[in-house]
Amino acid sequence: MTRQDRPQTKTIPMAVRHTFPLHPLWVAGALILAWLGGWSHEFYRVPAQFGFTLVSLVDLLLALLIFLAWWRFPRSFLPLSGMWVLAILHGLGVLSVLPLPIWPFVPEQTVSHYIVHGVAFLAQLPLLLLVFKLMSRLRGAPHSLKGFFQDTQPQ
Repeated sequence: MTRQDRPQTKTIPMAVRHTFPLHPLWVAGALILAWLGGWSHEFYRVPAQFGFTLVSLVDLLLALLIFLAWWRFPRSFLPLSGMWVLAILHGLGVLSVLPLPIWPFVPEQTVSHYIVHGVAFLAQLPLLLLVFKLMSRLRGAPHSLKGFFQDTQPQ
């Protein structure tokens, strides 16, 4: 059997497998996708700046800080809560397209603006799903949803 005939397998280095509950590329990809959702809105809003407004740069800095905190403390709740807050804040941006009386501004009411907000919202879903997966993998976490929906009282 030659080297080309052997089946090729993909392996994850042992250090990555034992250090991180999920491969870092998944976390980085979800954070980048979440940032791109917000950037797409800023690009629509301010095309002359190519979407790189103060808001999008602060979001990028937050995503980078959250990733570095998760890289340093992969089993800590703090980076996960940062991911959760980032995704929720971007996801709630969908509400800002609606002309609600609580806003101090009048949002643009066009189909293209609705589509941009929809894209920005959909870009947050992978980050939310990743946070749920990471939260379920935390060891001994009091916030774990494991057994949350089971009735513990005897009937």
